[in-house]
Amino acid sequence: MKPLYARALRLRHTTPSGLLCFAYFEGAVILAVLLAFAERVSWWAVPILPALIAAWVKFYDVVAGVAERRREVRQAREAGATAGRSAVARHYAQAGPGAAQTGPGAAQAGPGTPAVREPVPPNAHPTDHARADGDALRARQSASRRYPPFS
Repeated sequence: MKPLYARALRLRHTTPSGLLCFAYFEGAVILAVLLAFAERVSWWAVPILPALIAAWVKFYDVVAGVAERRREVRQAREAGATAGRSAVARHYAQAGPGAAQTGPGAAQAGPGTPAVREPVPPNAHPTDHARADGDALRARQSASRRYPPFS
């Protein structure tokens, strides 16, 4: 069960121990009383100092919640990294690393063996192999393959 101080402030993302709650509240009251007795501050500091420390603890809890939500969003974005890709890029990302080398212009390999490209004749036009398997070429040249996912 949370200490009374944490329940009163409705802390959701941080869980201070009983000792810290004691230091935050009773310690602030004792410090304010000692400073008031020494006439360093007025007696208004006795209720104001614990309230300022409570506001600081609550602010820290809110900041911790924002950081936790950002981390969750980043993890969800990394888990669904293929969500924004085109259909061709998504197909090759799901099929695996050897999928971009399969198609009409590549030699068909059995399951578990890497696909090997057929040799291009020396007098062939440089784009002949690209015309043969344009889908694979477009997938290799797409921005999703050139750049890491946006995070």
